[in-house]
Amino acid sequence: MATTNIELDIENITGVADADDQFVKTAQKFVVSSIPKDLMLWAGTSTAVGSHGGDSSPTAITLPQPTDNIIDVQRNGFSAEQVPESMQGFIANTASLHLATETYPKYYLQAGNKVIVKPNPSDSETALVNYVDFLKVDDDCDLRGAVVFHAAAKEFEKLASAQNSDVTTAITAVNTELDETQAVCDLINTQVDAAVTELAESATLVDSNVDTACAAIATAAGRVNTAVVLANGQFDAAVLEAAQAEGEADDGAIATALGLINTQVDSAVSIAGNMHTYLGNANTRIGTAKAEIDIAKTEAAEIATQTDNSGDIETALDAMNTALDHFRGTSDPALFGDEDAYLSGVGITRVKAALDKAIALLDGNAPSSSTDADAWIVDEDIEMLSGLLNTSQTQVQIANAQLAEWSAAVQALQTEANGFANEVSARVGFTGAKSQAVQAYISTANAYLAEVQQDIALASGYANAIGAYINAAQGYAAEVQAYQVSTQIFAGTSQNRINAGNAFLAEANASGQEAQVYASEVQSRLAQVQGQTGVAQGYMAAAQGYASEIQSKIGITQGYTGEVQSRISVKMEHSKSAERYYKMAQLEVSNYVQNNSKMINRAMMAQSQQQAG
Repeated sequence: MATTNIELDIENITGVADADDQFVKTAQKFVVSSIPKDLMLWAGTSTAVGSHGGDSSPTAITLPQPTDNIIDVQRNGFSAEQVPESMQGFIANTASLHLATETYPKYYLQAGNKVIVKPNPSDSETALVNYVDFLKVDDDCDLRGAVVFHAAAKEFEKLASAQNSDVTTAITAVNTELDETQAVCDLINTQVDAAVTELAESATLVDSNVDTACAAIATAAGRVNTAVVLANGQFDAAVLEAAQAEGEADDGAIATALGLINTQVDSAVSIAGNMHTYLGNANTRIGTAKAEIDIAKTEAAEIATQTDNSGDIETALDAMNTALDHFRGTSDPALFGDEDAYLSGVGITRVKAALDKAIALLDGNAPSSSTDADAWIVDEDIEMLSGLLNTSQTQVQIANAQLAEWSAAVQALQTEANGFANEVSARVGFTGAKSQAVQAYISTANAYLAEVQQDIALASGYANAIGAYINAAQGYAAEVQAYQVSTQIFAGTSQNRINAGNAFLAEANASGQEAQVYASEVQSRLAQVQGQTGVAQGYMAAAQGYASEIQSKIGITQGYTGEVQSRISVKMEHSKSAERYYKMAQLEVSNYVQNNSKMINRAMMAQSQQQAG
């Protein structure tokens, strides 16, 4: 009872390396259980008294394998009648009308594959059981095709089930990558928060210390201008007093000296105006630099908004995760992970329903056993057969349309997930551009502060020139002093006014030096701001690195998602193959039963006709 060729056929159909022997036995039992016993007499075999019982020791017959395909039970050559196990007391009771006799023996089935025959068999009146042996459905049997197809269906079911663990592993890998992506997003938020903190500290420095120093520069510059104006008033008054002294003394030398003093003082006043202008320019540029830094703070805040847990990037990642949940979760459309999508009249079940209808029209007794395709083939009715085949083809087309609809849903979800992934990438690029904008505003602010340094340097130069003019004026004042003997009254008054002007100029010079000191403080504070900005840029560079890692993880996730799709497709193909070959096995059995039944009926009809003739 070899099954070598059967196993080779199974391996060629399924591609497995070694056909499962248990699947072959299951297929053999399926064939035997599907065919009436009167058509399986050729596969019958009998128990042996010495091996299975049926004599005095033991009287019970133990079948070599479980089966309900018992053809006949005999005791001492007399066929026994089967009764329920509940009748065992009656068939062994001499007072019962149901008593089993040697001529009319009876038997019943008992647990443990045992057949109990009454009266009890003896060494001289043995009992035998003739049953259908499924092992005889082998390589040389007409039903070998049914065995091959049924076992192949089992192999395809096993191959389909084997995909479940791989699909689960791939989905687990997808979840792992998404979890790691979220962790990296948290790292990005940490880096951006640190950068924002540094920029906030920079803004605090600008808003407090730098602004304070700039205000002090402006105050000092105002004092310089006030002192110069006051000095100019004193010097003008000194000129008037000197003119009166000249009038009294009528000395041209004094007048000339005083004129020169006035010229020097006027030059000092003019230069003081220029110094004030440059100090004003420095203050304006400091305000412009502060405005640039404020814009940089706004841009940095936008970066933080884009990258924190409630930002657009996180929103896009959540949306992508939601789309992927439709593949593996229970929410609509829940294409994967929800068995209702396959068992409740939606998705693939609609495809199967249409195919079942098509198959039923061909060999499933639809609309009836006499009007399916097989029946019309037997009746050789081509017209009816053609109409039925057209109807079956329509069901196949419906199945294809529903399968296309399901595939479109899968493609739509995949496109949605990819769209959100692209949005994440675009927003990360936008964040990088914003970081560059922050750096540009800081650079512009630094440029304005460099101009501030130039304006302060020019103002300092004018302050030195004022000192030179004042020194010259003092020189001319000394010359006037030589002539003050004759003009003591008026010269004394003029000298007092000059001294007052000199005091005011000294005050202006001190205020200019104070402004220069505050300008140095501004420069130092801005250097500190630049340093903190560099730290912020470092944090942003780290965030960019983490963003690149997110892109890599998204790529890996998409790869695992593709693997899930591929393995599900393989599983579906194996399941379809299993169903197809199972139906082919049923068709083989059905054809065998029909053909043999027709042959028996023809033989009986011929025998009847022969007896009638």
